[in-house]
Amino acid sequence: MMKGNLIYILIFATLALLVSSCGTDEEKFRYHLENGIDLIYKARYQDAESELLKALKQNPKSHEAIYYLGACRKSLGDIEGAKARFEEAIKLNPQYAEPYLGLALIYQDVYQDREMACHYFIMAEDLGIKSLMDYTKRCR
Repeated sequence: MMKGNLIYILIFATLALLVSSCGTDEEKFRYHLENGIDLIYKARYQDAESELLKALKQNPKSHEAIYYLGACRKSLGDIEGAKARFEEAIKLNPQYAEPYLGLALIYQDVYQDREMACHYFIMAEDLGIKSLMDYTKRCR
């Protein structure tokens, strides 16, 4: 009887492993991306970064995952790493507004370079982030 239970346990464990590895790359990507974003909003940046790196393995050209990795790096104090990720996201999708805002805030708050901050604030606003008037009203 013990041998029968062991067989059922092995079959169940094998099925569980197979089911957990199923799913398309896009489904796995979305799962890890959404988990990463949720963890950012919970201020669990290292855990978020781990999830976002898993998402990036599923979709290495994801401007979203790269942007959010930049947000993690910024929150963890790695400004140069954040800047590099934001720039990479822009190269992959120049129409994606969020990394321009990320760069604008770095140039304003860290480098205190108003000219570059304005450049990126205006780009973000032109691409659809509409709540930037306080930042851009003196840039134009």
